[in-house]
Amino acid sequence: MASPVAELLDRELWLARRLRQHGARITDGVTDRDTRRERMRAAILAHGLETVVLGRGQSGKPVTYAQAFEALYGEPLARASRSDEHTRLRSGDPDGAATTLQAGP
Repeated sequence: MASPVAELLDRELWLARRLRQHGARITDGVTDRDTRRERMRAAILAHGLETVVLGRGQSGKPVTYAQAFEALYGEPLARASRSDEHTRLRSGDPDGAATTLQAGP
């Protein structure tokens, strides 16, 4: 049985190989996990792959690049922009739960 770290690295390398098909070079040079995560994020977003199905999960359901990224790294693919975060904090809604759109006059 492989160690959890080895299994995680295998999953990371599998996703990197899939992204290489789109021209992304995730593992070129010496990399650490943070570097690979940011390279994968950039490649998925730059190539518009967020909603592209890349395979099936253990349940047999289709999995997109965004879902695979989120499962692998435990964080959303797209980050909120700093201006969005600033607006939420100023509005008194730090978690973004409230709707900010309002009907016009």
